[in-house]
Amino acid sequence: MANVIGWMAFFTASFMMLPQVIKLVKHRKIEELSLFMYILATLNYLLWIVYGILLSSPQVYVANIFALTFSVLILICIIVNKIKSIKKGN
Repeated sequence: MANVIGWMAFFTASFMMLPQVIKLVKHRKIEELSLFMYILATLNYLLWIVYGILLSSPQVYVANIFALTFSVLILICIIVNKIKSIKKGN
């Protein structure tokens, strides 16, 4: 039973950022996203990856690699948008 729950957690953690990425690409409304939240999320996923590696638990570290990838994509979009806003003078 624990293994089934572990794999369910793997799939949800792996793709939990995907809906935000899709919405971001579709609507291009980056201004409403929190930079600080995505910095913390990225740090969180990095820590889970290290923890999973230390435990030799692919369910933990692989899932968080996927989530980290999506989080970093969103973080890059937020930062690029903020840089563009500063250059425009907003």
